[in-house]
Amino acid sequence: MIIEAYASHLALSIKDSRRFCRVWEGFMMSKRETVDKHLSPEFVHLYDDFARRFFQHELVFFPLNLQRIHWIVVCMNVKKKEFQIMDSLWNSDMSMEAILELRSGIQRMTAFARKKFPELPKRVDTWEINFIKNVPMQSDGHSCGLFALKFMECWNGTKMEGDFTQDDVSILRRKLPTEIIFSAANELEMPRQEIELIMQLQADKIMHARNPTQK
Repeated sequence: MIIEAYASHLALSIKDSRRFCRVWEGFMMSKRETVDKHLSPEFVHLYDDFARRFFQHELVFFPLNLQRIHWIVVCMNVKKKEFQIMDSLWNSDMSMEAILELRSGIQRMTAFARKKFPELPKRVDTWEINFIKNVPMQSDGHSCGLFALKFMECWNGTKMEGDFTQDDVSILRRKLPTEIIFSAANELEMPRQEIELIMQLQADKIMHARNPTQK
């Protein structure tokens, strides 16, 4: 998943107190039946520490997919005790149900974790939901995932650190594969080596075109 790969890249390059969650974490906690399953006796030993890790950070970012067609970002601001929503289409009617379910799932996970870690917040489900206004908006119908990546990269809990536009996101679209492949977070050596070989062959081809007599 491109969003998870780039989030792993961001986690290495951004050193402040942020947690970039995997897509499955937000998906799991926004489904009540899935939360019930993971808190059942056969799985509970795997998840008794799950929620605690969120509260070790000031900002916890959940990339959330709505109806399999649109990406938004839910930022749990632990310091401000609120959920901050960034949506490049500004469609709260589509997203509110999923956001409420995510907040409820985090509350249930946290309530369970408080048995072992009583210092955790008691009522995460009362934290305010705040739709962030004046965020950069997409002007096409297919860049929501890239805007979500930029939101996670630029949001500091209070404002965007640097503005960006649809043109900037289009540039990111072209740069993204290279950034992911050559990221320190990428542990797969073979794709990186193959790309380097292709780049070298392309450079040799260009050099030969400029100097056809050179072997």
